[in-house]
Amino acid sequence: MTPQNRFRVEPMTAWRYSEPQTKKAGSVTYMPLKHQSDRAFWRGIAALLPQVQQTSKPGSPRLRMPPKVVTWLATLQVANLVQRGGVVNLRAVGMEYGSNEALFGEMATDGLALPVGLLAPEAVEQAELALAAVDCADKAVFALGSLAQNIALAAGASSESDGPRQRVSASAYAELDQSYRRWIVTLGESCDLTERRSVWQHEVRRIVERLGGDLADAAGPAALVGRSSGGQQRDAGLALVWFTRKLREVIPHAYETTELSEGTKEAQ
Repeated sequence: MTPQNRFRVEPMTAWRYSEPQTKKAGSVTYMPLKHQSDRAFWRGIAALLPQVQQTSKPGSPRLRMPPKVVTWLATLQVANLVQRGGVVNLRAVGMEYGSNEALFGEMATDGLALPVGLLAPEAVEQAELALAAVDCADKAVFALGSLAQNIALAAGASSESDGPRQRVSASAYAELDQSYRRWIVTLGESCDLTERRSVWQHEVRRIVERLGGDLADAAGPAALVGRSSGGQQRDAGLALVWFTRKLREVIPHAYETTELSEGTKEAQ
């Protein structure tokens, strides 16, 4: 009852490529992919999409394999045995282990509703957009965390403290969570992918810019004046400039010349 390469007989688990196990066995080896209790299910959507072929380098094994129950649903669509216009509710349940994975800790559970058509073999562009949306959200939240860190450093905080980043990142993901869940179900077969990408990036911008503005508003006099740290001047104003510059880099479609109307900025 070893866990290596049991994806042929265990249909409810996602799998990850293991380089150490591969070297040990002398052949490509996959291990069960653990659900991270501190990350919402949607942030690991790459493990659910059969079309996504993420690899560490060209010619290497794919990093993730979805549960067989998901690929079976894709197979049923090819055979026209499942209607593609509906929504499938997926649920992840995982156990958090203790010391040396010898003890049971807490149980984590989360769910995600996906359009059935998103799992179809030909829905490659939709799957790539769903994955790219998570990536740009992660990068925008990282930029927001950097803003929090830079403001804290400008006020004289220790560079070893990661508290400001962690707190604002948690707030951002809490707000992005429901937005992504509403947005992902709109990625149907006939949707305009360019418009869907723009809607999502505008939503990310709206959330992180507001939280960034709150950070700047709360910056005290010390952060406004700033200080030199590591040979570089840091103050709240510069931190905002760096933040905005990074956002334009990671969510460029949120800064298009033709803005979406207020009614369509929110994820549908």
